Amino acid sequence: MLEILGVIGTDATARDLRRQIEAAPESERGEVYIDSRGGSLAEADRMLELLRPHRPTALIDTAHSAAAYLAVQLPRRMVYPFGELLIHSAWRCDGRTGDSDAEEIAKRNRMMAAAFVAHSRLTLAEVETLIRGESYVKADEAVRWGLADGVVRF
Repeated sequence: MLEILGVIGTDATARDLRRQIEAAPESERGEVYIDSRGGSLAEADRMLELLRPHRPTALIDTAHSAAAYLAVQLPRRMVYPFGELLIHSAWRCDGRTGDSDAEEIAKRNRMMAAAFVAHSRLTLAEVETLIRGESYVKADEAVRWGLADGVVRF
């Protein structure tokens, strides 16, 4: 099983994921365990590109922020009964400041919204509401809203 653990872009990188994929037999590339408090959207995009050819099932423990954005774009998503996703506005743009930050944050929010709408049963208005708040989504809500396909059963 592949793993995305920790902060995306710091603790978990596309380079690390590539190493995992290369080292894992094909039979172990079908699932990716996610326990991440978020991180870089750009790094999440790089990780997603590495994962797409393997079409893994996301096993979601904690998927906050960039990790939720990554997880919902995988072909199958299962969330642990105690798992959660966190959806919120982008809040930092790699240390830059000023008007360009506001524009970049708006761009990232649109990118996240498009991903959540495309891979759930939520409308754009509903996703925008989630993004504006610090929206913790528990397992049952994730399934009801189409952000996850089911709950992991033990």
